Amino acid sequence: MLAGYAGWGPGQLEAELERDDWIVLPAQPDDAFDGDGAALWARVLERQGGEYALLATMPPDPSLN
Repeated sequence: MLAGYAGWGPGQLEAELERDDWIVLPAQPDDAFDGDGAALWARVLERQGGEYALLATMPPDPSLN
C-alpha cells in the first residue's frame, strides 16, 4: 500500500500541485484491495501509458539503473 506521513508548511502542498510536482492519477476500485501493494504504483503508472509507463520501469533505487 502506498501510505505514509508527510507534513507541509502553509501553502506548500498547493504550490507543489501547481508546479505538477505530484503525479495524481485516477484510482480503479480494485486498487484499494490489491494484494501486492509493492507493485501497485508501477501497475497504476503502466495503465496510464506513455511517459507514465516508462516511469513504471524504474528500479526502486535509481542509482542501480
